[in-house]
Amino acid sequence: MRYGGAYNGAEPTSMDRTPRPPRKLSPVLTVILALGGVLLLLCCGGGYLLIRYVGPYQAAGDLPEAVAAYRQTGLPWEAKDLSPQPPVSKDKNAASLVNRCTLALNQKSLGKGIENISQLSEKGQFAEAEKGLIPFAEVMKLGEQAARLGRADFGHDWDQGPNVLSPELLTFKEVCKLLAARAQLEAAHGQVGSAIQDLRNARKIGDLASQNEGLIPMLVQIAIGSISCRAEQHCAELWAQDAAALRRLDALEGENQSEPDFLHALRGEA
Repeated sequence: MRYGGAYNGAEPTSMDRTPRPPRKLSPVLTVILALGGVLLLLCCGGGYLLIRYVGPYQAAGDLPEAVAAYRQTGLPWEAKDLSPQPPVSKDKNAASLVNRCTLALNQKSLGKGIENISQLSEKGQFAEAEKGLIPFAEVMKLGEQAARLGRADFGHDWDQGPNVLSPELLTFKEVCKLLAARAQLEAAHGQVGSAIQDLRNARKIGDLASQNEGLIPMLVQIAIGSISCRAEQHCAELWAQDAAALRRLDALEGENQSEPDFLHALRGEA
């Protein structure tokens, strides 16, 4: 036999003619193939059973009843269903005031100093905090007006789905920080009435933030509630010897304030 080399005249031995043992599949590959076979069987069998016992025509026939049952739950069916109900009248809509707050914060880059003011107020450094609040006078005035209106519809195009931008959510949080910082400053100066009103408005700003359905507005409301509660705690510490002020603060706690509504938030995620 010649395979490119010199033939030495030797015949193949029995060892040379012994067949090689078959290659074994690795355990991992065996498991993968077995699972693939099971999945294929389930898909084919499930599809057959669906066509055999349900059928596309029967499923289509059940659609009107399924739609009616879904709508009875009150969940949004179309994007327009996410708009506030009942509709917000123009004279009670705080959206334009909040948009003006957003514009003022962006144009003057004021948002960068808000966190510092909040920290100064919490540390009791009220003189520095008071100076820091001066550029925000217009923003706080607009925030007070928005809180009094109590409702806001920003006219979002909900058909855009996750591409909808909501810059007002950050504005709500920033305005709350300003009002909370000023409330602590007023509490330190003995201005109980003004401090209570700023704390009340800070809470109402949180209510405005949560009116849009969705998880993010609800989380912003929770964050605003945390900021407000921390400011109320600091005011209580400043009024530790003022029983009348503490009673007014306690009455504020008893006012009807909206709580985070998880079901309301989920409507925006349906």
